[in-house]
Amino acid sequence: VGLQRMVPFQNFEEKLEGYSAHLTSLVSGKNYASRPDGMSLRDIKEVDVQDMERWRERILSAIHTGQVIDQNGTEIPLDEERGLDILGALIESSYESLNKGYYGTLHNWGHVMIAKIH
Repeated sequence: VGLQRMVPFQNFEEKLEGYSAHLTSLVSGKNYASRPDGMSLRDIKEVDVQDMERWRERILSAIHTGQVIDQNGTEIPLDEERGLDILGALIESSYESLNKGYYGTLHNWGHVMIAKIH
C-alpha cells in the first residue's frame, strides 16, 4: 500500500514529532489542538510518566517470564489457550484485566497523556 512500518513508541522521554488532525468539532466549530514538534510526555494530575514506565516494565516482565500475577498474588501462566487474551486485557486495561492495580492502565493513560501535549 506504500505505507511505512510503524516505529514502536518505547521511550517516554523521547521528543515527539508534531501532529495536526486538521479536524473541526461539529458541535463548537473549533479546530482540534495540534501538537508542535519536540514535545514529550509529562506528568499530569491523574498519572505520571514514572507510572507509565513502571506499568510497561511489569507487562514486559510478564511477557518474558510467561506469567502474570493476578490480584490475589497467584502466578497465572501465559499459555497457548489464554495467554494472548490475558496480555490483551492487561495492555488494554479492560474489565478482564487480572490485576489492574499492578499492571495499571498503560494504553488508556497513554492516549490521555498524548492528547494533553500541546
